[in-house]
Amino acid sequence: MHSQQLRKEGLALLTFDEVLGGNFLGRSEWQDFIHTWNDLPTDRYMKDGGTYRERRFSRFHLDIQSNKLRQKEHAPYSQPEYLNPLNGGILRHFDPIKSSTVSIGIFRDFLVNMGNFLGKADNKIEWDINVYQNRTRASSDTKGKPVPEGMHRDGVSFSVLLGIGRENVNGAVSTIFDDDKEPLHTCTIVEGDVLVFNDEITYHDTTEVELSDSDINNGTRDVMVIEFYTSLVNKNQYYVK
Repeated sequence: MHSQQLRKEGLALLTFDEVLGGNFLGRSEWQDFIHTWNDLPTDRYMKDGGTYRERRFSRFHLDIQSNKLRQKEHAPYSQPEYLNPLNGGILRHFDPIKSSTVSIGIFRDFLVNMGNFLGKADNKIEWDINVYQNRTRASSDTKGKPVPEGMHRDGVSFSVLLGIGRENVNGAVSTIFDDDKEPLHTCTIVEGDVLVFNDEITYHDTTEVELSDSDINNGTRDVMVIEFYTSLVNKNQYYVK
């Protein structure tokens, strides 16, 4: 059903438990996983001067036929300016996702299962994968921007947003747009939500994050962003073997 929705509408709504096939959000392994968002360095490459985003980034390769997931050699990340007019056109040296995080079973299982799901939807036998751990902060004097470049495409085949958590924040409302930039779907991603969209035929954006309780001078919105592509098709990805 979800594959049909993805092919027909360009997006699909799932849950983490659906992707993994069980009740995982209540387990200690999920808590271990989401706690790794407490150790993300500040994104030093925000050309708007903002310090509201924290991030780790790594690349992987998935062979669907063998279900073998391999972490690639770490390298800088880059996007062309036509895809990211704010932060594109430079090499960004993000810290890699920690090996202790990569070794968590549900992290690897999620990438493998999602890769299989998208492989069936798009007739692929392998994927190159970008994975970002993102935290967007809000304070009494700063609204965080989950998507500081505004409505855009990522330059990949499929993008996935996994909700990790929200604490003391309002906003961060995500919208998927069609090829004519008309809205298709709007939602607020919460813990365990999975939003999948075909990046080649849609655009996406997310509103600012602001405090829900101004007496507490800190709020966070955590997501994992996963991009699936192949180096032969998506030429604008800075490819690392």
